[in-house]
Formats: sequence, C-alpha cells, structure tokens
Amino acid sequence: MTLRHKFLWPSIGAAFVVGVGAFLAFSIVSVGAIEDSLRDGNERTLKAVDAAAQRAGRYALEQASLLSQAPEVLAAYRLAHQGNLDDERDPKQQEARELLRQSLAAYNGGYRRATGKKSLKIHFHLPPARSFLRLWRKRQANRGGRWVDVSDDLRGFRRTVIQANRDHKPVMGVELGRGGFVVRGLAPIRDKDGKHLGSNEVLVDYLEVVRGIRTSKAINFAVYMDHRNMPITTRLHGQTDKYPVIGRGKTKLVLVASTDRVLTDKVIPVSQAIAGLKKLSHARNKDTFVSTAPLKDFSGKTIGVLAVTMNGNAVLGSIRKTRNTFVVIGAFGVLLPLGVFLFWISRRVLTPITQMVTASKQMAEGDLAVSIDVYTSDEVGQLARAFQQMVARLSEALAQVSSAAEQVESASAQIAESSNQLAEASSQQVSSTLKTRTSLEQMASSTQQNASNTTMAKELSTRNNASVISGMKAVSGLVTTVEEIRKAADASAQIIDDIDTISFQTNLLSLNAAVEAARAGNAGRGFAVVAAEVRRLAARSKDAADRTRRLIAQSVELADRGLENSNLVDERLEEIGKNAGDVEALVAEIAAGTQEQAENIAHINDQMSAIDGAAHTTAASSEQSAAAAEELASQAAYMASTVSRFRLRDTSEMGPYDSSRRSYAAPRRQDSMAHSGGKRDADTSSSRDEGLIEADANWDGSESWENDGHLEQIQ
Repeated sequence: MTLRHKFLWPSIGAAFVVGVGAFLAFSIVSVGAIEDSLRDGNERTLKAVDAAAQRAGRYALEQASLLSQAPEVLAAYRLAHQGNLDDERDPKQQEARELLRQSLAAYNGGYRRATGKKSLKIHFHLPPARSFLRLWRKRQANRGGRWVDVSDDLRGFRRTVIQANRDHKPVMGVELGRGGFVVRGLAPIRDKDGKHLGSNEVLVDYLEVVRGIRTSKAINFAVYMDHRNMPITTRLHGQTDKYPVIGRGKTKLVLVASTDRVLTDKVIPVSQAIAGLKKLSHARNKDTFVSTAPLKDFSGKTIGVLAVTMNGNAVLGSIRKTRNTFVVIGAFGVLLPLGVFLFWISRRVLTPITQMVTASKQMAEGDLAVSIDVYTSDEVGQLARAFQQMVARLSEALAQVSSAAEQVESASAQIAESSNQLAEASSQQVSSTLKTRTSLEQMASSTQQNASNTTMAKELSTRNNASVISGMKAVSGLVTTVEEIRKAADASAQIIDDIDTISFQTNLLSLNAAVEAARAGNAGRGFAVVAAEVRRLAARSKDAADRTRRLIAQSVELADRGLENSNLVDERLEEIGKNAGDVEALVAEIAAGTQEQAENIAHINDQMSAIDGAAHTTAASSEQSAAAAEELASQAAYMASTVSRFRLRDTSEMGPYDSSRRSYAAPRRQDSMAHSGGKRDADTSSSRDEGLIEADANWDGSESWENDGHLEQIQ
C-alpha cells in the first residue's frame, strides 16, 4: 500500500464513520422530534375537539334561547300548566303539545329547506324533568313497539334537564342520551311575570362535532363510553358487533363510534384506551401515534374516552426529506474539506516524498545530478533539503576523488617518465664505465711495456705523457659524469618526495571520503569500498616510494665515493703529468714509477668495477620505479573509471569558494532549486591544513550552502 493510500483510506473511513454517526444521530433526534410533533398534534386535536364541543354547546344554547320567549311557546306552556304535570298522559299536556307542533311547523319547515335535514332537533321539557315535545318526532315515545304522545319521565338519566329546571339557569355541554353522546344547550322558559314554565334544548350530535375537527385522512377518532353508563344508552343494547365492549373486570369501555373502525381497532391498545379514563395518555404504534383523554360531560364527570390517532407517514416523509437533505449537505460539507485536505496532503507531503523516491532510484542507478523542487519549511521540506544536501555532498566527494585520481594518474606518468630517463642515464654511465676500464687496461699494458722496455723510456714517456693527458681528460669527463649521476639521483629523490606527498594526499582524501560515505549510510556503502581501495593504493605507493628512496640514497652514496675516486685519479694523473717532464732524467726510476703506476691503475680498475655495479643497481631501481609508477597510474585510472560510472553535477553550477566562510557561494535560483556542490582547492597543502569542507543548507527563502564544520586534521 502506497503512502497516498495510507492517507486516503483512513480519511475516507473517518468520513464514513462521521457520516454514519451523523445519520444515526439525526435519525434518533428525528424520531424524538417526530414523537414530540405527533404528541403535540394529538394534544392540539383533543383540545380542538373540546373547543368545538363548547362552541356547539353555545350554539345549541343560542338556538334554544331564540324560542324560549316565543309567544307560541309561552302559550303552549301556559296551557300545559293547566293540567297535571305529573301525569304523562294529561289531556292538557297533549293539547298543548299539538298546539306547539302546529305553531313550530313553519320554523321546522324553514329549517329543513335551509339545511336539508329532516327536522330541527329541539326538545321541550316540563318541570321537574318530563319530556314535553320532541319536535323531530311525530310521536314522543315507543311503548311496546308503538309510538305514543306521552310526557315521559326523564329524571332517571337526564341530569341536564333536572339541573336547568331546578336552578332555572342555562346548561350546556356533553351528556349521554339513549343513543350515545350528545352536545346540548338548555335554556329555561319563563313567563312574562318570571314564573318558571320549563326548559327547551337544542341537540347537536357529538360525533358530528368530532368529524368536523378531522381535517386530514391521517387523523382518526374513536369515541368510547364507560360501560357503567349502559343503562342510559338503551339503544346500544344488544348490538355488540356494532358497539363492542373492550376491557375486563369492572373497568370496561364500549366503542360508540370511530372514523375508521379497522384502523382504530388495530392501533389503539385496550390498555391505553382504558388508561384514558383517568388521564391523557400517549403511545406510538409503528408509524401511528395514539392519544387518549377522558371524555367529560357538562358537569365535569368522566363518561367515556376520546381517542385520536395520527399517521406519521406524512411527518416522517418530511423528516426523512429533511434528514436526506441534511445528509447530502453534511456529506458535501465533509467530502469537500476532505478532498481539500487530501489534495493538500498530496501537494505538500506526498509529492516531495515521491520526488525523493524517484531521486533515490536515479541515485541507485548512478545518477547524482538529481534535483527536488520543494518550497516548504515544514518537516517534509527539511527532509527534502537534507536529502539534497546529502546528494550534493556525495557528488562533491566523488568529484574530488575523480580530480585526485586524475592528479595521481598524471603524477604517476611523470614518475614513470623520470624513471625511464634515469634508466637511460644509468645505461650511458655503464657504457662510459666500460670504456674507462678498457682504457685503464690499455694503460696497464703500456706501463708493463714501459717497464720491460726501459730503453725506449723517452719515447714511451712522451707517449705516456700524451696518454696521461688523455687520461686526465677522461677522468675529468668521469668526474663530470659522476656529478651528473649524483644530480640525477637527487632529482629522483625529489620525485620520490613528490610521490610520497601525493600518496599522503591520496590517503587523506580516501579517509575523508570514507567519513563522508559513513555519514551517507547505506547510500555511501559502495563509495566506502572505493575509498578503502584508494587508501590501499596510496599505502602501496608510499611503500614503493620508500624503497626507491633507499635505492637512490645508495646510488648517491656510491656516486660520492666514485667522485672521490675520480678526484684521486685526477690527482694521480696530475702527478704523472708533473713527473712526465722528468722522465728523461729519471729513467732509472722509471721501473719503480711504472710499477707504482700499474698498481694505481689496478686500483682504479677496481673502483671502476664498483662504479659499474652501482650504475647497474641504479638502472634496476629506475626500472622498478617506472614499474611502480605504471602500476599507480593503472590504479588511478581504475579509480577514475569507477567514479565515472556516477553522473555528477556540473561544477559550473557551483559558486566560487569563499575562504572566509569556508563554503561555496550558492548559484542563482532559476526555475527549480539548484544545489551547490564542493570544489577542491588546488593547493594540496592548504587542503591538508583546513580539512574537508562540507556543505550545509540554511533555508531563508533562497538556496545557499554554508560550512557546518570540518573533519579533524589527519597528520
């Protein structure tokens, strides 16, 4: 898995977890909001039903009051009071009832035409609680299957009639009748003199009031009656299918009406319906919210339960839509910052790291002319600049090694050339020595000839004088040759010193390169091997130089001895030259002088043999020096070939060396960041004193490299 994916997948996972968490949190909150909304809606609906029932009661009372002082009504009540009010079949009451029907027929007809209903539900009462006239019926009551006009007693179940005729005050509210719940408005009827004559009422169906509140199919009602009121609602008897009884024990309810029987039976629990007798109760059944409340009559007594159900699909749909909108907005609000964050990570973190990976692969292939474009000052930027610094130092070290290899190769070529010249000079010296020995042998022969031919002394002395002069010239040439040999040996010693200095510098550079390779870690491991090889070659060069120095020292010593002998020979020849003029006078002494001369010549011959051996030794040493120089040149070429496998930065990119700051000036920044490398000081002695100059990067908006320390000097 790449670093980019390591950033991407956890971020996506975190965004997913946050999104799911927000979705669940919003869902939980929305569920609570739905319940609160549905609960509030049901409570408002129940209050609306109560308010509608009160309005219906006031309407009924207002309608009843319109007829309470009508002359026709008062006339009928006066006639009824003339009879026996306790007799339900009193003739006066029947006569007054017919009079009232006829008087209100016109009112009833106008009501039917205006509303389309069969009759105005107005009920007139006689005190204390008898039915006088039910205007919507042709006959008063059903007795034994027959409808008859009687003033039936209402005291057993009509408490509103009893209260209105007892208190002589209006009464309005919900009350149970024979058929169930009814909203009633009762107005007392008084004669002009204030005498209480009775009461009348207008009836409004409670279920119609409830249905009027139902403004949506999502809202349904169920009206339950306390089972203990069954004796009052006689019309509900024997119809358990239509009016089912729910509950057990003493607490039972009778379903009187429902806007959707199937639905309300399904979603309203029996326990909640019964709990509604005591207090307002709420419950949720899947997507439907159910509320039950006590249904109270005009006096505040609980006579049943009103249940309202609200289907929350519409509300849920709105909540879901809001939730989905929230999720989309939330997702956009999370994904957009996430995308910006990932883009920022890719640009500010991953891109520099990718560049460093690519540069590392190029370095593994030998290309050190790499560059990374990083403009940040954070940890990633610091890492990239440290990487650039490492590459610059490694490139600088390899450039120095390459330069050192070239110098070693050049110096080795010079040493080889000088050694070849020394070998040639030694060969010439050997040749001269052979000639000198030949001359000396001839001189010895001549001396012997002089000793045996004393009679020819004068002639031979003359010839000997000439030979002496020639010998003096030869000795002078020999002295000159020996001095030249000594000078050549001194020059060889100087060259050997140069070789020793070069090997020391090479060893120093190899140690510095090894230190830099150790700092580079794994990336400089291969270069550390090369540095160790260079160090071994430098050690071998030093050993060869030491051996050559010793041989040259021996050659110098032998040359000094040869010079001394040559001077001695010169002195002897001078003495011979002086004595040559006295040869004629000293003929007698010729034999002894000739013998002494022969001995001296023999001694000179021995010395010349030694000089010849020294010349041969010098030639052999020169050949060894040439071979060592050729080997050093070969190793330097191998080192240069090894370094050439790396593609180094162009040294023209490096600024001039600042000796006061011990660093290289930074090149001017162009389109991408340029990195300065190192430049080896030409003066090797100064390099030995100052140590290795390293580069460091101080970022201040532009690129510059400064010295951050140096290695300990290697003595």
